[in-house]
Amino acid sequence: MKIRKMIKTDYGIVDKMMQDLHTLHVKGCPTVHRKVEHIYSEKDYTDLLQNENNFCLVAEEQEHIVGFCIVDRKLVKNPCMIPQKIGYMESLYLCPQYRHKGFGKEFFQAIEKKLYAEGLQSLRLTVWDFNKEAIIFYEEMGMVPQRHMYTKKIAAHQSSML
Repeated sequence: MKIRKMIKTDYGIVDKMMQDLHTLHVKGCPTVHRKVEHIYSEKDYTDLLQNENNFCLVAEEQEHIVGFCIVDRKLVKNPCMIPQKIGYMESLYLCPQYRHKGFGKEFFQAIEKKLYAEGLQSLRLTVWDFNKEAIIFYEEMGMVPQRHMYTKKIAAHQSSML
């Protein structure tokens, strides 16, 4: 088991994993997510790797990529909030056969070590309610819910209330 920095030549396998992750979102929330051919074009992927605010990792088992993680460093700056620089996990994916084997925990340890070394004190992420397995995992990693986002479909009769 090895966690390393994602590189340009990883695109093909990472693209496939991104598609698998996106398919989970399309199935779980089809009113929000739509099918797309690629999450990132090769150029967008290269730009992602070159963006100094991101760090992108892959997990390997015997030289085969079995997962990826993308973390963005963000400055949270809002007039009514305490400004802070945070790590924001954009994506985390492990091939199903490599889940529950410690790879996710290895990702978290590598991320926390890097963020701590850079002076960041918080890691945040967003997870969809339908992804119960991910919620359980994130809570096992010490993540705690901070807020809830609600949605409601607006019916035709409600639009006449204005």
